[in-house]
Amino acid sequence: MANIKKLQMWTTICSDSRIGVSTSFFGFKTTATYLPTNSIIDAYTKEYSPQNGDRLKHILLSPHSKLEDAVGNFHPEAIPCLTLKKVDS
Repeated sequence: MANIKKLQMWTTICSDSRIGVSTSFFGFKTTATYLPTNSIIDAYTKEYSPQNGDRLKHILLSPHSKLEDAVGNFHPEAIPCLTLKKVDS
């Protein structure tokens, strides 16, 4: 799970009056909650192939009236997120 405070959308989340943000464990843990239902908000980061990314971008930019046509039978598979470390030789 991604650290929600490090996401680009963090300032938008905090400005929404329907979202409650609380910290615990000496400020190390931050929890965002959707107040009308008291649901905890989880954040995940996923990486997609360039082709799937373009398709997702097309879906997100589609008008609401054409959303069903844009999505179709699209089920993208995330590719593994790799963390590269420098190995001293």
